[in-house]
Amino acid sequence: MVPADLVKAVVGLVFFLLATVARADPPPKSSTSGLALAAGLGYQTPFLGAQAAWYQQLSPALRIAPWVGGGFPGLAGGLMFLAGERHRLVLDLSYGAVGALVSGGTDTATTTRVWYGGSLAAGYEFMADGGFFVRPMLGYSLARDGSRGGTFQLAIGYKLF
Repeated sequence: MVPADLVKAVVGLVFFLLATVARADPPPKSSTSGLALAAGLGYQTPFLGAQAAWYQQLSPALRIAPWVGGGFPGLAGGLMFLAGERHRLVLDLSYGAVGALVSGGTDTATTTRVWYGGSLAAGYEFMADGGFFVRPMLGYSLARDGSRGGTFQLAIGYKLF
C-alpha cells in the first residue's frame, strides 16, 4: 500500500502545478507569431484600404510577415522583414497597384486606370505588447510600363494573436 502522506503530497503537487500554469500570463502579442489586420493609406493598401499579415517569429528580435492588401482601386501583396522587438526596422518587397488615374466629374461616369508593379520600401513599426501597431513607410515603385516614383504607406492595426 501507498502511504497516505505520499498520496497527499502528489495530489498537492499536481494541483499546485495546474494552478501555476493557469495563472501564467500569456506572452505579449508583440513577441508571438500570428495574424494582424490593418487599415491604411498607401501602396500596401492600394490606396485606401485594408491589409492582412501573418507575423512569423524567427527569433525574439527577427520576424517575417507575408501580407495581402486591397482597397480602392487595386490589390497588392508582399513580404516584410522586421528587426527589433517592439520598435522595429521594416524592409518590404511587394507587387501590386503602384499608381492610378481616376477621371470623370460629379455628373459623369468615372473611369479608373491602375498601374501595377513592384515596390521596395523601408520604414518603422511600433507594436505594443497588447497588439496595437502603427507602421509608416517610404519607398520606390517601378510599374510594368516603366514609370517609376516614390511611394508611401501608413498603416494602423491590431495583431489578433
